[in-house]
Amino acid sequence: MPKRSIWLASLRMQSYRMAWDASSQLQQLAQHLVLFRQTLDAPVLQKLDRPWVPREVKLLYQRLRAGWPWLQQRLEQGEALAYQQQVPLYVGEIDRFVLGLQRYTELKMQLVAASSLAGVIAIVALALLTIRFTRQQVVRSLRVEQQNE
Repeated sequence: MPKRSIWLASLRMQSYRMAWDASSQLQQLAQHLVLFRQTLDAPVLQKLDRPWVPREVKLLYQRLRAGWPWLQQRLEQGEALAYQQQVPLYVGEIDRFVLGLQRYTELKMQLVAASSLAGVIAIVALALLTIRFTRQQVVRSLRVEQQNE
């Protein structure tokens, strides 16, 4: 899931960059606000709204999205100090989301490993059953044929 990790690391970095912009580089702030919103609304993150994605992950993402408008308003109204004070808390939310997403990814990998193992076991079982069936049928046929001679 490298795409999501890149987006999430980008969210962290962008949050801090906007805190810097608010205090020293106001001309770039508007561009960075747009970029942050695009990252937060990225299609790869929107795909988390699927039935099989754990509820916790969905809630953490919704929390990120819900928390952003207040922070954006602080920046747009020139309240750099209020934004800077809240950035660590918001980045903490991003980190919790990353952790939830990581746990979900680990679960998916465990399911992939378990289904691979089940597949290998099924293949071996089918091979053994085929060998057994073939031996029984071939040996029985040969015995009957040998007795008839």
